[in-house]
Amino acid sequence: MNKNCLDIGIHYTVSYFSKAYPKMKIFGSKGVEKIFGIEKAVKITAQLDRASRQRFGVGDLFNGISLELENPCLTHVLTEGDNLDLGNGINVSIYDTPGHSKCSMMAYVAD
Repeated sequence: MNKNCLDIGIHYTVSYFSKAYPKMKIFGSKGVEKIFGIEKAVKITAQLDRASRQRFGVGDLFNGISLELENPCLTHVLTEGDNLDLGNGINVSIYDTPGHSKCSMMAYVAD
C-alpha cells in the first residue's frame, strides 16, 4: 500500500470528531462495533488512550473538545470489499488488515 492508505482507528480521533461534528458518520468493522458494545472494553480503551496522550504530551482537550472516549458508536459497519463513493470521483476501497488488532481495516483511494 502507499501514501493513499489511511488506518481507521477507534481511539481519540473518534471521540473528537463525533463531538466536533455530531452529524458525522462513524464507520468501522463488525469487530469494532462489538468492542464498542462491551463497557469494560470501552473503559480499558479509554484508559489506554489517556495514558498514550499523557506519554506523548497530548492534552485532554483539542479545540476545547474533550478527547476522552465516551459512549462510542458506529453509524455504519464496513466489511472487506466495501466501496465508498465520496463524490467528485473519489472512491474508497475497504480492506481488512488485521495486525494492530484483529478488527483493523484500511481505506484505499486509488490515484
